[in-house]
Amino acid sequence: MHFWLITVGEPLPQLSGESRLWRTGMVAGELVRRGHRVTWWTSSVDHFRKEFFGVTGKLLQIAPGFVLRFLCGRLYRKNLSLDRLLNHWQIGREFRRECGNADAPDAILCSFPTIELSLEAVRFAKRNRIPVLLDVRDLWPDIFPQAAPAALRPLVRLAFSRYFSATRRALRDADALIAVSDGYLDWGLARAGRARRSLDRVFPLAYSLPEVTAESRAAGLEMLHRYGVDERSIVCLFAGTMGRTYDFAPVLECARRFSRDGLRRFHFLFCGDGERAPHWRGAAEGLPNVSFTGWLDQSHLRAALSAAHIGLAAYAPAAPQGLPNKVIEYLAAGLPVLSSLTGETARLLADAQCGLTYDAGDASSLANALLSLQSPDARQPLAMNARRTFEARFRAETVYARLADHLESVAAAARRDGVPAIPSTAIQPTTG
Repeated sequence: MHFWLITVGEPLPQLSGESRLWRTGMVAGELVRRGHRVTWWTSSVDHFRKEFFGVTGKLLQIAPGFVLRFLCGRLYRKNLSLDRLLNHWQIGREFRRECGNADAPDAILCSFPTIELSLEAVRFAKRNRIPVLLDVRDLWPDIFPQAAPAALRPLVRLAFSRYFSATRRALRDADALIAVSDGYLDWGLARAGRARRSLDRVFPLAYSLPEVTAESRAAGLEMLHRYGVDERSIVCLFAGTMGRTYDFAPVLECARRFSRDGLRRFHFLFCGDGERAPHWRGAAEGLPNVSFTGWLDQSHLRAALSAAHIGLAAYAPAAPQGLPNKVIEYLAAGLPVLSSLTGETARLLADAQCGLTYDAGDASSLANALLSLQSPDARQPLAMNARRTFEARFRAETVYARLADHLESVAAAARRDGVPAIPSTAIQPTTG
């Protein structure tokens, strides 16, 4: 069978260095291993490095039966910007122009957002009687009003009314919705205006992490030493993009208090980069117990995770994330999670006893949680439960095999129902 996967903003095979593949990349790999053909439609812009991928042509063959198709849009420097919105409109327009000239799939899985690509994918699928599933990963466009001051939110919502309308149409007309969490699926169904059906499923974000060995832990300690981390420290690690939904002010205030009071056991390590990184680096100036590494390649990040003791999920008040990939990454590494998220993440940490929740924006609440985890005896049960929870619920090999099963089932049912083949013009891909 042939599947279209439509996702932007993920690391790409062969083009993203040692960055690990995310959800679409792992699903694509699973489908190809099963002998299916995969066409992955994506953006020509590298969302993380804020540069073009630099491929020659619009197609790149990754493996037999596995092709990347690039949609061109303008470069953007900030995640929340007019340039990014223009980029999304442009790649949606280009998909609309090109989708009819590609080999038709048996089923389509499109990540939501982007709003434009989701709407165009649904329109194409409905026009040609191809089953299409939307994968709800982020609560767009709800995040736009949330980023504005409270007094301006009604105006922002009015300004983005076109996006709200397009979201409702895309979610309503999809054959099925899947989502990364129950809360996100409920959100999507509410906007679609319907109840849950048999094909609507939750497939959580999942992670694949090699076993921690003595060698990897030693490499991690060596790397941390280069960033000024004493091997006797309790390493509190944040890994990810430093965007607007994160709030490191309470973390840095804790670091400042601990340093002032002579409590030097905790060291706060920030691995990543992003539009807010310069601000946080400036705010941490002079703190001996804070280090910023910038982006790490996959081997170095895994080494850092293997040497850390606590995983920080430091989100701003009212952050829209439900159960983000960051939390699952920490669980995979066997780290107790210290999070400011309410809702699904807070319930998971409490029910599985694999972490603690502090009050978002409250340095004293965070400090109290950290102090309760000073002892190895306090951290060890949480660490064991973290790894146990990951193995039971979030291992990529299990989760994405089930998602591939679901796609196969949807495509096979469509074939049985006599979905007609669609004439198409095959385009020869370049090889990588």
